[in-house]
Amino acid sequence: MTFDQAFRCPAFGTDALSALAFRAWLLTSHGVEGDGVPEGRVWERAVLELLAQGETNQMIAQRLFLSPKTVRNYVSNVFGKLQVADRAQAVVRARRAGFGARES
Repeated sequence: MTFDQAFRCPAFGTDALSALAFRAWLLTSHGVEGDGVPEGRVWERAVLELLAQGETNQMIAQRLFLSPKTVRNYVSNVFGKLQVADRAQAVVRARRAGFGARES
């Protein structure tokens, strides 16, 4: 299941977040040991996925129904956990670990 599939739940409309599907996606797709990404909270891993897809903080906030400040805090936490200095380094590290894959 891709992030987009987990994010969109037909039962709730095309833009509604299905919390169960979303969490299942996070745990099954990116909760594996040795993926090169430190353990993180569910929302931090979701933010990392969207960072790897090239989305801005504003886009991430809208997509996850979070405030821009909350996303900014999660991005900061992700940088610290990945031990990177900027967004580009985080994206490279995340993509190497399998984050950011989009289905056509």
